[in-house]
Amino acid sequence: MEKNYLQDEDLSIRAKGLLTIMLNVPFRSMKELSLISKDGRVSIRTALNELEENGYITRENQRAERGYFNVNYSAFEYSQLK
Repeated sequence: MEKNYLQDEDLSIRAKGLLTIMLNVPFRSMKELSLISKDGRVSIRTALNELEENGYITRENQRAERGYFNVNYSAFEYSQLK
């Protein structure tokens, strides 16, 4: 039986909380995530990296106007690696 992310001992509380938000609240950017919490961009980026390393999110970079990139995240309740 697979464990969902809340039962995964490899994830920090911060990463579990962020994934809960990502699964339940639509957002468009890291800036939006930082506006709904006390955590700043570095803290959020650390949690995003943790989730990606453990297979709970994937990210896709898309080139936007003026050379900028948009990052699209896909979040999963179960690890795609385990």
